[in-house]
Amino acid sequence: MLKTRVIIADDDEDSLDILGFYVRQHPDFYILDRCRDGEELLNSIMSRQPDAVLLDIHMPKMSGMEVIDKSLKVKPDLLFVFISGYEQYAVQAFELAAVDYILKPFEKPRLSAALAKIKKARKLQAQTPPVKLYQRIYIRDNNQHYYLNPEDIIMIEKISGKCEITTASKSYTANQNISELLKLLPEDTFFLSHRSYIINIQKISHVTAANQTYIAHFPLTSKYAHISKLKFDELHRRMNLL
Repeated sequence: MLKTRVIIADDDEDSLDILGFYVRQHPDFYILDRCRDGEELLNSIMSRQPDAVLLDIHMPKMSGMEVIDKSLKVKPDLLFVFISGYEQYAVQAFELAAVDYILKPFEKPRLSAALAKIKKARKLQAQTPPVKLYQRIYIRDNNQHYYLNPEDIIMIEKISGKCEITTASKSYTANQNISELLKLLPEDTFFLSHRSYIINIQKISHVTAANQTYIAHFPLTSKYAHISKLKFDELHRRMNLL
C-alpha cells in the first residue's frame, strides 16, 4: 500500500510541531500540509484530498467538528483522528465515525496506536472500494463555501481565472479551475465541450452552428456554451446520437 497522506491541524504551534515530529517517525505516513485554523484546514482537505486528517477540535474560524462534518459531505471516505485536551467531545467525535480520539498531552506510543488504526481502516477500504459518490460538489468562493448537487449544474464557464457555475436558480463563482471541477463531476454526465466550458449533456435542449464552432442551448437558462468543432462528434457519441 502507498504511503498514507495526512494533514495535521492545531492552532497551537508547539502542539503542531510535536504532532508533526511524531508522525514523521512513521515512514509509511506522509504529511501533506500543516494547518492552524479550521478554514485553512477545510480548504486544504478539499484541494489536497488527503487519506486522513489529525486535528484539534478547538481552532479559530471553524471548529474541528465543523471541518469534518463539511468534509465528509464531499469526501465520505476521509479518515480522521481528533486530538483534544477535552474529554467531553469524544462521544460526538465517534458519532462522526472518528478512527480515534486522543487526549492531550499524549506520548508517541498513543499516537502510534492511532496511526495503526488508520492503516487498518485503509486496508478495509481497499478490500471494499467505495462507489464514487457525487452527492455534493464543493465550491469555494473566497470566504463562502457551497455544496452543490451535480444534477443541478447546467454548465460551467471559465472566466478570468475563475469559473462560473450555472444552475436553474442561481449562478456561483468558484475559485477552483475548470480542470479541478471536471474531476469532481460524474464522467457520464459532464463533458468538456471547449477549453472554457463544461456542459451537463442531459440538460442540452439543442445545438446550433456558429461559424467554426457550435453552441449548446439549455431550456432553463438564457446562457449558452461553446462546443469546439473537434469536440462535436464526441458529444454526439456521448449523447448516443450516432
